[in-house]
Amino acid sequence: MRQSTWVDVFRLVPPALQDVLTVTTAARLEIAVQEVLRLEEEYVVVRGRLGGTTDTGRVFIIPFDQINYLGLNKLVTEADLAALFGAPPAAAPTKPPEPAVEPPPAAGAPPEPPPEPPPEPPRPPAPEKPKHESKEVLLQRVRARLAAAQAKPPPR
Repeated sequence: MRQSTWVDVFRLVPPALQDVLTVTTAARLEIAVQEVLRLEEEYVVVRGRLGGTTDTGRVFIIPFDQINYLGLNKLVTEADLAALFGAPPAAAPTKPPEPAVEPPPAAGAPPEPPPEPPPEPPRPPAPEKPKHESKEVLLQRVRARLAAAQAKPPPR
């Protein structure tokens, strides 16, 4: 992408969404942006952190020719997209489906009732849950293992 295009893309993002930007560079560095500080012709200056770290507030100078992609790290609604990029281009009109033509009912004939849905198949019985041993039985086992481990002499 041309550098001037990246400048335009950064300008589209409002300050309220700058803290959810993620920039990935050609060197495969991921930078979580907190704030865009400055946009220049060849680079952008941002405050943020490297992906996978908690060191916030670092300043990065990122050359536009090193940016692979820019993403928003949150769910973006259709309204947010429309606010950022404007309305989507109109799709080519599609031909609406033609309604099914039914023959008119015969004069004087009663209307047919709608078909009944098929009955639901019977559900298999729920499997029984396995019974758990009581807490006391488990404690006895643990105590017995500990006692046996202490009774053994240490290996030489």
